[in-house]
Amino acid sequence: MQYENAKDWRQLLGMIIQDARVKQRIFDELGVQPITLNRWVDGDSDPRPQNLKQLLNVLPEYREQFIELLGDEYTEILAPGADDASRDIPSQFIASVLSARANTRREMRFWSLSTLIIRQALGQLDPDRLGMAITVVRCMKSTR
Repeated sequence: MQYENAKDWRQLLGMIIQDARVKQRIFDELGVQPITLNRWVDGDSDPRPQNLKQLLNVLPEYREQFIELLGDEYTEILAPGADDASRDIPSQFIASVLSARANTRREMRFWSLSTLIIRQALGQLDPDRLGMAITVVRCMKSTR
């Protein structure tokens, strides 16, 4: 369904998220809280560049309409390679790794930390989920 009478991208998003299933899909894919979408629609906050890009990927049927309604306001954000923030490692992530390291049993530590780090790396290195693989190699002691 097209929402031709939407005046801007916020209004379009507001119309789209009236469908509870679509709204839930957006929450799941973007990892944002329900209140966040409402704040975007109301104009109380602006989405982060990576969330805006991912929103376009989550709703491909509305991609062209969103881009048209976004206009010049977000042109720089949507340009390839515009998201330099993906190079920064969030302090919250570092704290979660240190906490997991301290609170995970030794037998489970390697895989728990590996999973945590790989998820973060994929999110930062491939925020648009275009496809990326990370291989983990672990050196083992010789049993001889």
